[in-house]
Amino acid sequence: MSRSQRKLTTVLDQPQLPPYTEETTLLRDQVVDHAAFEQLAVARGDLSETTADDLLFQQAHFKHVQFGQTHFSSAQLIDVRLEACDLAGAAWEKVHMQRVELIGCRLVGAKLLDADLDNLLIKDNNADLALFWSASCRTTRFERCSLREASFENANLAGVVFRNCDLANVDLRGANLRGADFRGSNLQGIQ
Repeated sequence: MSRSQRKLTTVLDQPQLPPYTEETTLLRDQVVDHAAFEQLAVARGDLSETTADDLLFQQAHFKHVQFGQTHFSSAQLIDVRLEACDLAGAAWEKVHMQRVELIGCRLVGAKLLDADLDNLLIKDNNADLALFWSASCRTTRFERCSLREASFENANLAGVVFRNCDLANVDLRGANLRGADFRGSNLQGIQ
């Protein structure tokens, strides 16, 4: 097997979620500075426009949850799956994500600034106009995502896989692209 073929089969560590977690309700007034949530399953919640610093979500599964226009600083998401969630306009600064999956989410205009992303899968998402400025991506895959006019300015994208993504007019100025894989993606107008 050639070196490039091996890179394509790199397996991400999946979130380590408990086998069963009873669905709970998470209210906006619970999401406050220094709050910690573990072994949590939330469906159809609305946390939009919430602001908090130093949050922890560990072993959490969010489905159809509204995170639009949230402002999180120094949050940690460890072993988390977000499915069909809306993060449009969210501004998450200095967030740490480890073993996280974003599947079928809406990230239009989302900002992940100075983010530390490790074992992250972003699949079937609309992330047009998203900002990943100065993000550090390790073992990260974007699959079948629309990232039109997104910006990865000064991001570390070494080894990141963009599989079948729409990267039209994406800004990669100052990004480390060593070993990044863009096969099958639209690169029209890339900067």
